[in-house]
Amino acid sequence: MIDSLAPARSVAAQPSFRYAAQIPFADSQSARMPWDAGFRQNPQNELNEERFGYARNKVEARVNRWNEMHKYLEEVAIRLAQVRVDRKDALELLKVFKDRPATLMYLDPPYLGDRILGYDHDENGKEFHEKLLKEVVKAKCMIFISGYDNALYCKYLNKKNGWSRQSIRALTKGNNGKAFERKEIIWFNEPYQRAKRTNRVPIRLTKKEKKDGKINPIR
Repeated sequence: MIDSLAPARSVAAQPSFRYAAQIPFADSQSARMPWDAGFRQNPQNELNEERFGYARNKVEARVNRWNEMHKYLEEVAIRLAQVRVDRKDALELLKVFKDRPATLMYLDPPYLGDRILGYDHDENGKEFHEKLLKEVVKAKCMIFISGYDNALYCKYLNKKNGWSRQSIRALTKGNNGKAFERKEIIWFNEPYQRAKRTNRVPIRLTKKEKKDGKINPIR
């Protein structure tokens, strides 16, 4: 900690030592983390004492949040107890589940459209979106997909192909920090619409599938 504190003025170092002393880590590498995070937020190498000037449960507020974190993690663990998480290319994952009718997929790809309002990097090329749409329109599972209104999506996600749409207002921010309002579209495929109308998952299992414990077989 001494090396990390060296660039700061002595007036700022006092609350920093007090803060670091309450960090529930034994090793020096972990103990430096909160200091480094605060230090990076102050490019002039000065810490605002007000950030360290209030307490909760008789400890500094950020330390209190850390001490309470296990409660939130328990809730997360319960919520995800029967959830499977995959880190794969979206198109590959879509191919795995698109013919399983009991699957509900919400697709939120990088939006295709005019992104001059503060966006520098995005996957908004037509080729990527057309590959996605060609797979989506063949899917037997329930799908809804969000994006900006554009000719390419209207070509594939239309009434003729069994899709409906809904407009919503959304507030978004570019990487320049400026907020602006845009109209987003959510498209729903026919299996999703049918499931919503009937309040039933759009699949019927055979006796053999039930006996074998199948819940979401390919159709």
